[in-house]
Amino acid sequence: MRRLRSRAHGYEQIASDEVLVVDPREIEAPVLPDGVELRPFAAFEDDPSPIYRVDSIAFLDEPGEATHDALTYESWLDHYWRHPTLDRDASMVVLVGGEAG
Repeated sequence: MRRLRSRAHGYEQIASDEVLVVDPREIEAPVLPDGVELRPFAAFEDDPSPIYRVDSIAFLDEPGEATHDALTYESWLDHYWRHPTLDRDASMVVLVGGEAG
């Protein structure tokens, strides 16, 4: 119904998103291969640049019309790393051979 009203006013749907949710209390932690470990973002408080490098590559594959191919480190710090809702204890990065990946 809402879509029909929007179309009547000249709007056109160009994208849609789905939210997928997993309750971490209901799943078991994966067994990681040798040389692979999970670390919380909090472990990178002094230098989050390894997380930025992973994010900047992952952003290139983000669906939608917005592009993130020119996201500078300072912009990433301001918009993501310093965002008040980022939980650095719950957010994880994978290390492979000691490198964020």
